[in-house]
Amino acid sequence: MSVKTLCARGCAVGLMLLAAGTTHAQLRVVTYNTNTFQTGFPDGVERFVRDGVVPAIQALGEEQVNGIARPADIILLQEQQRPVTTTQNLVDQLNAIYGDGFYARGFEVGATTGGSGFGPLDGGEIRQAVIYRTDSVQLLDEDSFGGISGPTQPRETLFYQFRPIGYGADADLFIFNSHFEAGDGTGFGDDLFARENEATDIRDFITSNSLGSSNVIVAGDLNVDSNFELSGTTTFGGRSSLQILSDGTDAEGRVLDPLFPDGGDVTFSFNFGLADQLTQSPADDGPGPLTGGGIDDRFDFILTSDELLDDDGVALIPDSYHVFGNNGSTFNDQINDGNTISINGLTSFTTAEVLDALESGSDHLPVVADFQLPAVLDAIADAVPATLAVGEEFDLGVTITNAAAVATVNGADELDYTLSVAGDLVGAASGTDAALGGGVLELVGLDTSSVVLKSGVITVETSSQGAANALVTIPVSFEVIAAMLTGDFNADGFVGQADLNLVLLNFGATVLPDGFDATNTTEGFFDGLIGQNELNDVLLNFGNGALPETNAIPEPGVGAALGVALLAGLGSRRRVAYGREVG
Repeated sequence: MSVKTLCARGCAVGLMLLAAGTTHAQLRVVTYNTNTFQTGFPDGVERFVRDGVVPAIQALGEEQVNGIARPADIILLQEQQRPVTTTQNLVDQLNAIYGDGFYARGFEVGATTGGSGFGPLDGGEIRQAVIYRTDSVQLLDEDSFGGISGPTQPRETLFYQFRPIGYGADADLFIFNSHFEAGDGTGFGDDLFARENEATDIRDFITSNSLGSSNVIVAGDLNVDSNFELSGTTTFGGRSSLQILSDGTDAEGRVLDPLFPDGGDVTFSFNFGLADQLTQSPADDGPGPLTGGGIDDRFDFILTSDELLDDDGVALIPDSYHVFGNNGSTFNDQINDGNTISINGLTSFTTAEVLDALESGSDHLPVVADFQLPAVLDAIADAVPATLAVGEEFDLGVTITNAAAVATVNGADELDYTLSVAGDLVGAASGTDAALGGGVLELVGLDTSSVVLKSGVITVETSSQGAANALVTIPVSFEVIAAMLTGDFNADGFVGQADLNLVLLNFGATVLPDGFDATNTTEGFFDGLIGQNELNDVLLNFGNGALPETNAIPEPGVGAALGVALLAGLGSRRRVAYGREVG
């Protein structure tokens, strides 16, 4: 039975299953090069982010995109000094806004050509770091890798494994945070060669750790001028770093640019047609170490595996990938000079204040992308009556819901489910419930064909990718009893002489005698007087039911003749009290 309707019997809702642990659907992922050079004292040795960074991060968490606004869940940072100094200070500033423990940081310290990260502070150190929301994701693992020095790369790539709260391993995100070598040198050991090395190390890490079909993100400041910047002199056949990351017809280990997933030759520097996706530099004349020149380069990326572009399970929400604060109106100019953007959803700042913060906070703009999370299966059955009469029809309602904790329907994948039964149950069903869909009511039949204690199991499962609480079993038990038999006042399953005797011998009684089952009256209960109603119940149903084997079979027509006479005689009297007519 797969009728999607209200429970035919109007059952009270009973909770048969507790849902899985709290889940937080949809994630906001950010990559942001914060450029902390010369921000500390003395002489920039111990550095912290500039004043504009914190309001920028707070504002991008208020921005409403596709109906979604939420503080960033994962913030991938470049040009931090060390997690324990620069990054922890940023965590402290954010937690002063959102509350203690709202954000935490990673602890991995990648090596750089400026220092190992474990000796005395070096003013030349810049490396990647991560900050994440503790109520939405768990940091399960972190690592760093990549050859440092010489013609390889200036900084190790950092690797993180995150698991959304309430989900299993199928929803894990494997994230690479990198800051590629800058510059245009094409010879052996030069900039393009280093970027190719960095990209190859990431691709090798993905394939050697069997992450090719997983939810992979490669993000950071990749310092590329185009997706085809061929050097022609490298041992890698002249492929650009982006081509190395994205090549592969079988998609094994590749990551794609969400803006150009099919590739093609695209220039990222001084490309007016890509003006709203350019990330460097928000300042025209950068103060101190900040690069100036206005918005004219796309250096910052969030690249994703094919798995994150298929709209199943964890997936990039379409049209959410964007450069925060940039609508293309400030091409080759600073971000707060003539910008026509209106940032939706701001409550703590004006758009102008946010643009000023972006201009002064760094020489890069944040890149933001929202991701849906998998569905969450929940199944609740209506209450089951303790007893049902033999042959009684009853449909048990089971409400199946996509319980992903979302604010908008696009925050989680749809729930595809199947329902099956075992034991003394009848039915099967399949269907779909979108996030915030309100649930679907399926009906399961209960077998009441025989008088016995019965039981069964309802199984609801989902094939939706990475879904939480993907298998639900609901045990059901009920007792089937003999059907109510009107007039069977001695409850032996047969309306006969014994029942007639009970009525006649107690006619006019206002208290039920022992052995008198008043549930088998037309009313279903004792109305306060054994009288004409009870006599009618016996006479009109005389002979119904199954005659007990121990009873003799009465002569045909004897009971009926007696009943007719009594019915005629008693039916003409209004009421009898102590043998006298009343009234």
